[in-house]
Amino acid sequence: MIKELLVSKKFMLILDDVKNESHINDVVPTNILNSNKSSLLIVTIRNWKLVKDYPTKFYKFDVEELDKDASLKLFTTYSCKDDDKLPKELIEVGKQIVRSCNGLLLSLKVMDSFLGGEKKLRCWERALQNLKGGRDLDGDEEDSNHKLWLILKISFDTLKDEEKNMFLDICCFFCNNVNWSGTIKETILQIWTHKKSGVDKQDASIVLNTLVYQSMIKIEKNRIIKVYYQLQDMGRRIVEKEKEFKDTRIWNVNMVLMSGLTTKIILSNSNRII
Repeated sequence: MIKELLVSKKFMLILDDVKNESHINDVVPTNILNSNKSSLLIVTIRNWKLVKDYPTKFYKFDVEELDKDASLKLFTTYSCKDDDKLPKELIEVGKQIVRSCNGLLLSLKVMDSFLGGEKKLRCWERALQNLKGGRDLDGDEEDSNHKLWLILKISFDTLKDEEKNMFLDICCFFCNNVNWSGTIKETILQIWTHKKSGVDKQDASIVLNTLVYQSMIKIEKNRIIKVYYQLQDMGRRIVEKEKEFKDTRIWNVNMVLMSGLTTKIILSNSNRII
């Protein structure tokens, strides 16, 4: 019925969170898009490669992070409801929470849900510590909006094994708080190729690019690898807690070495593996 309607009408159709190309074709076959030039199809997708070979002409827009002013305005609007500005005692901690969210709409949304209507300073400070540490937010177990890192983990769960392992390596060893000068893309590829015997640089590059397409990491203009703090905390928590990856990476000298565990120490300054 939808297809019959689209054939004869000028339309703007929005498909949100598309998982694969077939989801588009099931609703809007390419022949309809080709014949109905005046219509508009908008698709939100985590991995744009899924539609990059789509037979019709399309335009790609990367949704950028909000700047600090827009982030603060959005955060204030939702967390304070009827007020257009934060109470005086919450201004500084509110700004820190917004900075910790790094302009990510998802993080802002989760924090807004968590703090909505709450005006106690200690609650906001606790929320800030939870956000920085990547721990579960307090709240209703049935409401996933209160579980920040569990929400972010959705993207991780969709990755293949090699992609998961490279992402966890980056979170544990190649983030800015481990190596303040950052780690360039070529160094990651060199180390990963050396680490995984039989994996050539092209294959490793494909894995790294997939992490970029999935918005798990970013590559800056200077080719430095960047991971958002929430995603980094999530990756490290996975290594600490989840059976499949538990204790596979040691990035903190205070971590307890498990009996029989063989570790590789990454020297970030010299980019060597021992």
